[in-house]
Order: sequence, then C-alpha cells, then structure tokens
Amino acid sequence: MKRLWHWVKDHSYSYALLYLVFYIMMFFALESVLKPKYLVHCSLDDLIPFCEWFAPFYFIWFLAFPFALLFFLFYSKEDYQNLCFVLMNGATLCFLCYILWPTELNLRIDITRGNLFCKMMNLIWALDTPTNVCPSLHVSISTSIALVAFKSEKLKSRPWARRGTIVLMLLICASTVFVKQHSVIDVFFGMLVTALFGWLAYHTEWRAFLLKTPFRFIL
Repeated sequence: MKRLWHWVKDHSYSYALLYLVFYIMMFFALESVLKPKYLVHCSLDDLIPFCEWFAPFYFIWFLAFPFALLFFLFYSKEDYQNLCFVLMNGATLCFLCYILWPTELNLRIDITRGNLFCKMMNLIWALDTPTNVCPSLHVSISTSIALVAFKSEKLKSRPWARRGTIVLMLLICASTVFVKQHSVIDVFFGMLVTALFGWLAYHTEWRAFLLKTPFRFIL
C-alpha cells in the first residue's frame, strides 16, 4: 500500500481518476432527483428487436470502463490523458444535458423467457432506470475508449488488442439498442459527444491550456 501511495505521488496525472467519485455521485443523484420531462423515441427504435444475447456486452461495460482507465494509466501516459480528456469531459456534458433536458424511454418489454441472459437483463433493468438517457453514457464512454485505442501509437504494435478493443466497444454500443436501454437517438448523440471532445483532444493544445488552470497537477 505504501509503495502504491508513493507511485501515485510520483505520477500526479493519476489523480484524474478521482473523477470516478464525481461520476458515481452525479449518476445516482440525478437518477433519484430528476423527473423526466421528455420522451426519446424514433421509428427506427420499433424496428430493432429485443435480443437478450447482447446483455453480456451491455453488462461488460461496467468492467471495461474502469479497466480501460487503469490499463492506459500504466501503459501510456499520453493515451491515458487523452482518454481522461475525452471520456470525462464527455460524461460531464452528458450530465449537463440530463439536468437541462431530463429524458426517459418507453421501450422495455415484458421478458417471458427465463434463460441466463434474460435474468441478467431483469437485473440490469432493476438497477438502471430508463431515465437520463440522451446522450448515452454507455455509448459516449465506449466510443471514447475505442477512439483512444485507435489513435494509440503504442497499441499499433499490438493490433489484436487494438482491433479487439474497438470491436468490443462497438458491440457495447449496439447492445444499448438491442436490450432496449437506449434509443437510436441516444446512440447518435453519445457518438457526437465523443466526436466533439475527440477532435479537441487530438487537434488542439488542450494540455497547454490546462497548465494555466488549477487542474494542471493532473498533467
């Protein structure tokens, strides 16, 4: 434990992980406080069937999210910082959207089948309400991880890991509509959030700007 603490002190950019505390607090606070005002729906949603076989991909996001941050933290400082920039700014923008435009879905069905994946979906539905859905955090965070994996210079020497990460993240995005947790509209805007901060991460001098702020310690 002492060695870990010394490592953290020597690698101050790891403090960005404290954002996860803010993320968890905001997620549950908004879930309990906000009352949905806007129903998200489009005709394409009705054409996509419920498919419980996508449940594992939706569920694995809860592990892939922190794992990706930890992986890049120890694997590549530059990639880790880019991921934090895209992912954390994207999540913050999503939270702001939820506050300004509280949204909800009405896409869930009665699950009559009793296989393992259906039971998994019933658990997910019990824990994750169909509110605060647009933009999709699942999609915004997954595409952030896929983008950084694609742009990573270090991962180019490990094409199997790079391609596997991108494919897994895209399957997670697809799972959000097949398990009726999100509308296609949520997916689109989730990707748009990542596109915005992805462009800023790789085409602006955001690190130079951050050095002039109180958050410079995370660089």
